[in-house]
Amino acid sequence: MRAGYDVLLVEDEAVVRAAVERILRPEGLTLDRVEDVDGALARLRKVEHRVVLSDLMLPGFSGFDLLERVTGERPQVPVILITGYATIENALAAFKKGAFDFLPKPFDVPELLGVVRRALKAVESGSWNAVPREASASSGEPCGERHFLGQHAWVTLDNGVATFGLAECWPGLIAGIRTLVLPEAGARLTQGLACAELATADDSIHRIWAPLTGTVLEVNPAVREDPDLLNRSPFSSGWIARVAPADLETELDALTRRAGAALAPAGNGGEKEKR
Repeated sequence: MRAGYDVLLVEDEAVVRAAVERILRPEGLTLDRVEDVDGALARLRKVEHRVVLSDLMLPGFSGFDLLERVTGERPQVPVILITGYATIENALAAFKKGAFDFLPKPFDVPELLGVVRRALKAVESGSWNAVPREASASSGEPCGERHFLGQHAWVTLDNGVATFGLAECWPGLIAGIRTLVLPEAGARLTQGLACAELATADDSIHRIWAPLTGTVLEVNPAVREDPDLLNRSPFSSGWIARVAPADLETELDALTRRAGAALAPAGNGGEKEKR
């Protein structure tokens, strides 16, 4: 397979293709463009691509169909879904099917740059695989059972209280956190909607999607004081918030249950957690 492109853009609207190109090319990124899933699969068979950026609603097969093919055949290639149909159901389905992230239209330039830069860093570090690894007792990772919103966020449950934090597609990939906007105690979160936002030193913006619906009971004061805990210790001292869930029995169906998480090194920030 020939060496190819940084990003494969799968988008049937010419105006969106042009906009994405205007944003990504000044970054020095090479961009391959197709209009449908068949074209994307043909290009992926012939040329290497580091990241796939695909619209959800496409002629013929959908972005979900492409996501399933890529994660099944090339799980080391992150797939980012973008859509003007940004329903909660679509966001949850994207993560459960193995998407790296989900970006609603219209998106801001810093948001698109943020998710693409983070995906490229995951490829460079070797930390991304659409099929997550289970933690083991000897891995140095926390092995308690957790529920995951894809590889975006994790949830643990204790006496009816949910604690959540960032999962595998974040640690070591968001170094240089400049600002962090977290929900306040008493705030209402909705599963599949943005609940927090961070900006990094490279002028990227990253949204954090809520893994559960409920009322925030407590926000981690240590993370407010030292946001880099999200990089260094995302599965323990870098937890984000504790929530009183509103509809736990129903919403757990959108999450995946597995033991802990095994993080591959991702630069200086991707160090393993100590138990």
